[in-house]
Amino acid sequence: MIPMRSAIRFSLILFCLIGTTLFGAADHPTFISGHVFGAGGKAMKTAHVLAVQYATIDEKPKQYEVRADGSYALYLPPGWYEIQFSGVDHQQERSSSWIYCCGKDLKIDARLKPNVVPRKIDSVSIITDFNGYSFNKTIAMQPQSDGTWAVNVFAPRDKVGYQVIIHSDDEPEARSINGTMASRYMYDGGGDYRSIVETENGNVRIVFDPRLMAQRSDTSFVRVLDPFTKKVMDIEDEQQQVWVKYFSEISKRQGGMPYDYDIKKIRLTLRKRAEAEKDPDLKQLLMISYLAVPSFDKDSACADPVFVDKILATIPPFSPIWSNYPNVVTDAQRMSSHPDGDYVKRVLSESDAPSLKAQILYNQVTELYAEKKFDEAAPLYTTLTTEYKETVPGQQAMKDLRPNRKIKVGNQIPDFAFQTLEDSTVQYIPATLKGRWVLIDNWATWCGPCVREMPSLHAAYEHFKDKKFTILSVSYDKSVADVEKFRKGRWAMPWLHCFSPGVWQNDAAKIFEVSGIPKPILIDPTGKIVALDEELRGANLEKTLANFIK
Repeated sequence: MIPMRSAIRFSLILFCLIGTTLFGAADHPTFISGHVFGAGGKAMKTAHVLAVQYATIDEKPKQYEVRADGSYALYLPPGWYEIQFSGVDHQQERSSSWIYCCGKDLKIDARLKPNVVPRKIDSVSIITDFNGYSFNKTIAMQPQSDGTWAVNVFAPRDKVGYQVIIHSDDEPEARSINGTMASRYMYDGGGDYRSIVETENGNVRIVFDPRLMAQRSDTSFVRVLDPFTKKVMDIEDEQQQVWVKYFSEISKRQGGMPYDYDIKKIRLTLRKRAEAEKDPDLKQLLMISYLAVPSFDKDSACADPVFVDKILATIPPFSPIWSNYPNVVTDAQRMSSHPDGDYVKRVLSESDAPSLKAQILYNQVTELYAEKKFDEAAPLYTTLTTEYKETVPGQQAMKDLRPNRKIKVGNQIPDFAFQTLEDSTVQYIPATLKGRWVLIDNWATWCGPCVREMPSLHAAYEHFKDKKFTILSVSYDKSVADVEKFRKGRWAMPWLHCFSPGVWQNDAAKIFEVSGIPKPILIDPTGKIVALDEELRGANLEKTLANFIK
């Protein structure tokens, strides 16, 4: 007789080996196990483990039910995943970083915080399956003398699914959770659950009892127990720290201040660690870290081409490790002894990760656009927006890179009209800017990369302001006060300013086709767009302006 655990594991192996062909993965699935508990360390009524791999726009997480004793076991094809844990009456928790699945057994435990009853409930409403769980079609519940809330619902079916929305000053943002009355529960795809109740002739009285909710909060955690994942997370954390250091020091460098960022030393340390590492998977990850060290520009990368060659010989083009580092692939080939080699092409042909290939194509099209090689970019754009149209980069390309977009070099800037920050009765329109070179700076005070552009913007303004050049900063902040407060600090921004209300839903985002900021646009004295994006960022800004403004 096969023990129950062995039988379950054997079944999962068969399922995963069959399923891997659907994902095009290698034949080394990763076994992940552990426990998921709720408040007080107790098992929950219903709980799930979800593995999220954001490869496509509409891909749903892989969902696995937790057993009654709180234990779980699952297999995942090779790749990078965010692991999420959800349970009835509790708040979702997730892994603090991406989990690398490469055939080694992993062990992860989790404990979830309970949904706590607010100190004072102002009102309660429900959303149901027969109104699409729409927040615009809530049904109000009525307070009862025993402290519960209730509502009579009619639906021509034998079951009704619903969620409760508690309105309280303690909860400024409305959130739907499972109700306290249910025959069973169904995960809602967003971290909470739907309660399912039986109807009688289409009628049901739904009762919500706050006393059945937790009265106080509890500790929560996602705890990695296997040594391999701990080491992977340590390496990922180190990568993040390098980027934090880079962003801190590049601001000093752009501002003409002394900075402390030794790229060569960082790469050398990582190389020694990679060469000394015995575990082949950790060795490859350290090699990726070596490639991923950010540099101020291509000329300051300080990478050893011979070692990069060794990296590309060690990590095959089809390796799932690349899927978490799509931007590094092209850089790796560029830093090798053969920058015109075929490694990137091999990744595009041999990898089974659509999002990885789509991001590489997106980067290639962007670079070709910057070099004005539009004919060369055209077939790549077609591939990206047809074969990979369901990926995030594919969708992004249809917004940012489409050939018929209005915001591209050679086009006239579209009409716009924005009130000035200084005088609401005055507007900036293309006609009022003619005769000057204008850098349209789409930005926000809350945008870190935007703030990091401040030294470059101020230096460029001082250098060219007497040559019929100015900057028009278009704010994507929540209020004008945010901009006014920011300008009273370190960066005065002594140029033109306007505000477009609505943050991402504002008029400026639509007119200038903005999907991310900063997005700089340079127009000439006739209003024609002459440069965009990376050409106008950091050290490139003054170089680009010098090419145009004599």
